[in-house]
Amino acid sequence: RAARQAVAATEAEQESLAQTAAQRAAVAYLAAARAQATLQAREEDARIAGELLGLAEAQLQAGVSTAIDLVRARTQKVTADGQVLLARTTAEQAQIALARALGMEPSARFTLTDGLEAAPVLGVVPEGADSAVSVALGRRPELRQLAASTAAAQAARRSIRAERLPRVALVADYGASGLHVGDAIATRQVGVAVSLPILDGGHEARLHEQDARLREAALRTADVRQQVAAEVDAALLSIATGAQQAQIAGERVRLAQEELAQARERFTNGVAGNIELINAQASLLHARDAVIDARYTEAAAAVDLARAVGMAQEVR
Repeated sequence: RAARQAVAATEAEQESLAQTAAQRAAVAYLAAARAQATLQAREEDARIAGELLGLAEAQLQAGVSTAIDLVRARTQKVTADGQVLLARTTAEQAQIALARALGMEPSARFTLTDGLEAAPVLGVVPEGADSAVSVALGRRPELRQLAASTAAAQAARRSIRAERLPRVALVADYGASGLHVGDAIATRQVGVAVSLPILDGGHEARLHEQDARLREAALRTADVRQQVAAEVDAALLSIATGAQQAQIAGERVRLAQEELAQARERFTNGVAGNIELINAQASLLHARDAVIDARYTEAAAAVDLARAVGMAQEVR
């Protein structure tokens, strides 16, 4: 019985490792999607910087702006191009990390069919924290592993205690005795032996060892149950926070685009220099980064929730 429970514990450990591998792969995919979104945002920033540089050159030739405006625009374009290079390198590194998480060659490259806008699809996860914790306590392989280990220790302890029980042995023998087959005499022997262990110095020590294992398993089980509840609560909180941040960041992008449009109009009409344009472009850059970060936070929290409730392999 102890051996069977040990096998069950090993199977639960294998499932736990599979859940962790699935979570790592999903997070690596999200990181690659985040890097790709950042690269697209930097390329858009470089495009806008190119347009503003052309506008500054036209304004200078028309005599409605100064040379410093052109220098600022060129500086902004060079900076944007440099950020594109950095973002492209980060995207390549994310592809390598994704290949490593999937157990593939580092040279493998992937076409990401889902961006950060598509939230990870999970199995049926209750929305309430208490219900989600209940599901997690029933599905987490770590708890099944601990339960199997506890059952194995209990079976081993019962086996050790059974060693103190009396042991009964029955011996029987039948044969033929003689010089020839024809005049052989049948012989029979039957014996019964009863043994009672009295002095066994290692018996109590082995019982104490199993008792210590049972206490350790009980403490670990209580700790893991608390850890599961904490992981579920943290994931739900991160999902809610990420959704709120995405809404705020979306409003920031809208306002930054409006600010950029107004600054461009003022510069085109010769009312102001392009310093306002550069500041507006920087605001738009930070707003786009905030959107990407918020979406990544929400998506990664959804993956963490799937792992917390034991559904990491069901993430799509």
